[in-house]
Amino acid sequence: MSRKVKLSIEPKVPLANERTLLAWFHWATLLAGAALALTSFAQVEGHPARHLYGLMLIPLAIAVIVYALQQYGHRSYLINSGVSGGVFYDIKGPVILGSVMIVSLVLSFIIKVAEYSKY
Repeated sequence: MSRKVKLSIEPKVPLANERTLLAWFHWATLLAGAALALTSFAQVEGHPARHLYGLMLIPLAIAVIVYALQQYGHRSYLINSGVSGGVFYDIKGPVILGSVMIVSLVLSFIIKVAEYSKY
């Protein structure tokens, strides 16, 4: 049985939580910007493979935003409740998002090789 003890939280802890949220948002914004740039340039130049690159990255950017908001809410709840015994770190989320990013990059590489193999 775990014992729950009321903790005193330093003022910089909620700010660190917000800073982490903003860092995840920054990464998602860069990813979404790259995806939108790829899709818009693909429409101008007429390259359907580049259009697929962007379409693969947009859901990933949305998933990063959803994950960041979920983690921020969970950590804010733990900080505001002030009860010890909460887990502030997450190992699975970044690994899953990174794996999806690697899969999308490998798929884009495969699409590019298939596009050049036609010539």
